[in-house]
Amino acid sequence: QENFTDSYRNLTYKCIEAMKWISTYCNRTAYILKADDDVFVNIYAVKKYLTQIDLVEPKPKRTIMCYFFHQVKI
Repeated sequence: QENFTDSYRNLTYKCIEAMKWISTYCNRTAYILKADDDVFVNIYAVKKYLTQIDLVEPKPKRTIMCYFFHQVKI
């Protein structure tokens, strides 16, 4: 827990604090997935992607990966 209100405006703080916590307590973990409760995660696609990553030599370390949409009409 940190000392800020959990709001849309503070999402950056929330992500930074999550990364701090992960680097402190999960330093031997191979992969970590961060998603909000209103996001659907296709576990099968994640597994397929991570399997492909595992085949790459040398393996990426301490890397942040994300999927983004471009040219989205709002």
